[in-house]
Amino acid sequence: MSRRAWSPLRAALILLSILGPAVAACGDNLDPTVDRDRSDGAVVFMTYNVQQQGDSARGHTIAEHITRRAPDFVAYQELSQPDALGALLPDRYQLTEPPHAGIAVLYDADAWLLEDHGSVELGFDDDGWGARKVVWGHFTSRDTGEPLNFYSTHWCYPYRSDEDRCDEARQLEYAVAAAAYIRSTRGDDPAVLGGDLNNWDHYEEGQPFRTLIDSGLVDVYRILHPEGRALTHPDSTGGPGGGRVDYILSTQPGDVLDATVEDQIPIGDGSDHYAVRAALRYGPLPPP
Repeated sequence: MSRRAWSPLRAALILLSILGPAVAACGDNLDPTVDRDRSDGAVVFMTYNVQQQGDSARGHTIAEHITRRAPDFVAYQELSQPDALGALLPDRYQLTEPPHAGIAVLYDADAWLLEDHGSVELGFDDDGWGARKVVWGHFTSRDTGEPLNFYSTHWCYPYRSDEDRCDEARQLEYAVAAAAYIRSTRGDDPAVLGGDLNNWDHYEEGQPFRTLIDSGLVDVYRILHPEGRALTHPDSTGGPGGGRVDYILSTQPGDVLDATVEDQIPIGDGSDHYAVRAALRYGPLPPP
């Protein structure tokens, strides 16, 4: 959807990608994949539970990871220090609004125009950790005028205490409410949801996740990786072990060009989750 003109900032980012590990932050084993041209019509999305962000070694690692991946959009969870993390990112990146219980949408304001935004509450204190929400932004491409809706969510955690309300049945209620909110806000335009679903009970086979899929969303990772176990969080304290709890889901894209669990940075060097990244294409290529 979007193409980039050559600029000193883009040149610096590409130089950084070429230099690679020589200028990498502690524990950063990212391969150099920055490409701001987007001549293939791709829109790049990330979902990232950025626990332990801020002006620290971990925060710098997370910020460099985002900068080098150069996404159009990031679905944040656990964004507790937005100013500190934002100061480490290129100026083109903005939040649609301050985080809601750590949930936020980051976007490339050089490439996308924010037209509308909002949020809906899915639950409150179901796990003792406050509100759980879906945060939304409606955007148009500055290059093509094509519309896009992007959503970030963070669901309750089912293993904090036996007294908590959060369980698979409660997460099913979250899924129904999230699907309804996406349906009511996106209209006929493409929609992408990124989030930490904390769906430790049965993962993608569980009813909460299947409800999102039945609502018309596609698990883009499984388009390219239909078989095998994927892991975005190595362990869940008190839970059943590691698994895939971080997802990028989309209304039917034209193409899934890439879908990757970003596991190059060891857990603890950055966040306690791996980011997930996807490059999607929705419409015809922009004119040359």
